Parts: sequence; structure tokens; C-alpha cells
Amino acid sequence: MRESNRGGIVDFVVLGLIMLGAQTIYDMNAAVKAGISLFYSASYGSIQAAIAKLLREGKIEIADYETEGRRRKRYGILPAGREAFYEWMMSIPSGTKLEVQILSRVYFAGLLPDDDGRKHLGENIRTAINNGLEELLALEKTLDSMDVSGELQEVFRYQRATLRYGIESHTMARSFFERELP
Repeated sequence: MRESNRGGIVDFVVLGLIMLGAQTIYDMNAAVKAGISLFYSASYGSIQAAIAKLLREGKIEIADYETEGRRRKRYGILPAGREAFYEWMMSIPSGTKLEVQILSRVYFAGLLPDDDGRKHLGENIRTAINNGLEELLALEKTLDSMDVSGELQEVFRYQRATLRYGIESHTMARSFFERELP
């Protein structure tokens, strides 16, 4: 299954947080700051926009409650939201910011209903990493065949160092996820 194009990462982070239990926007913002921000940065405004979108799409619902004299909205998951979340979790991460795509799924892997789902997630993550590594290795091969003029050799040297970092990062990630999500 390919990466779902419906919605950005923040939509799925919000769905995942709500799958953990009904939450206010303040709760979600605090959760992002407390842990999710290690791999993904979502502003209060982007969380708010995602909530509005998910409400329009019928994926979440509002349950009002009172606290300390202030009326705050708490959001709960609807079947369409649960389905969209699981579809995203089971899709192969792709596109830009692959690390964010992968770590967002890993963060919520415990929400998958069974070991088969987590195994499938691990397979999809390794597929995404291998695809990215193949692209980087192909680029390296192309660059190996280039003749770079003397004045650009120093620039090229550091561009190659950046590419090598990407290759080594993907290689480490593959090894890590083979261990962590067998």
C-alpha cells in the first residue's frame, strides 16, 4: 500500500493523540511539546487547523466539558477517523521528510490492534528506508561519473559528504528497525 495522500502528518498526529483518549487542543499541544516534538514540530495553529479539518471530514467529534469555570472542547475519535488513522499507519511512508513519516508511525505503533499490524508496519518502514537508500545509492553512482571542474571541487566535496551522511543514516535506520520492529 502506498502512502496516503489524504492529509498531512499533523492530521494523523492529532488522530493518534485522540485515539489515546478524548483530548482538548491544549492537551494535544502539550503532548506535542512533551514528546512528539523530538521528531515532529506542530504549532498550536497547525493543530487547530487539523482539528477543524478533521471535524469537517467527520473523523472526530466534539464533547464539551467544564473545568475551573472555563468551557473547553474535548475531541473524540469517530469510526471514519479510526479507519483513516489505521489506513495511514499501514501505508508505506514516502515523500519528503521520510524520517518524520516513519517516526510518527512508530510513536503510535502501540495503537495497532495486533502483532500482525505491527509486523506489517515494520515491513513497510523497512521498504520505505530501502527505497530511500536505493535512491541515494543511485545518486552516488551518478555523481561518481561526473567530472567536476577544479573551482567547484571543494563545493562538490561537501555535497558528497552530505550524501554519505544520508546513506549512512538510512543504513543505520534499516538496522535499527530490523531490531525494533521485526
